Amino acid sequence: MATFNSPPNWPAPPTADWQPPSGWQPDPTWPSAPPGWAFWLNSRGRRTRGPSGRYGAEPPVKLVAGWVAGGIAFLVILAAAAGSNSPAAVSAAPSAPVTVPGPTRTVTVPGPAVTVRQTVPGPTATVTQPPLPAVASR
Repeated sequence: MATFNSPPNWPAPPTADWQPPSGWQPDPTWPSAPPGWAFWLNSRGRRTRGPSGRYGAEPPVKLVAGWVAGGIAFLVILAAAAGSNSPAAVSAAPSAPVTVPGPTRTVTVPGPAVTVRQTVPGPTATVTQPPLPAVASR
């Protein structure tokens, strides 16, 4: 729950959980709050948005604008990721063959120039090492 944080040189709120009612304005004879003053604090004493429509609370327009900007950024990233996997991006790749050492099998599919190569593993070698000499016991 957000609590109202009175600026310095303002009268203390009547109770610790007092919240200014909707439409409340400070007395014009009170000094102005310091620039960037946090009128609302959370339970840990850190700045928070405050209840909607109350004095010093951030207007919901800022919150909505932030969500809209985040949604647009998400859609741009999603479109960029989807565009890199499109068939046009695959067919635009160079069609020069890639040489891989070892035996290969080449399969050519009719249509756009797509070549699939599979490398077949070669023979394996087994190395035998002589046993280590025994350690003399004392």
